Amino acid sequence: MTKIAVIGSGVMGRGIAYVAALNGFSVALHDINNESLLVAENYIKDELIKSREKRIYFNI
Repeated sequence: MTKIAVIGSGVMGRGIAYVAALNGFSVALHDINNESLLVAENYIKDELIKSREKRIYFNI
């Protein structure tokens, strides 16, 4: 399994997408609200940058 789809970009959905991306999965995040998707996308990008700066890597 290398691809993950997450339905809903709220707090839980974007968190799942972030952890999956951090672990090297290809992630598709879906929501009916485009504004929520943009918020989630910015959150995930910011968190990935912070993780890279802190050298945080997970292998679940």
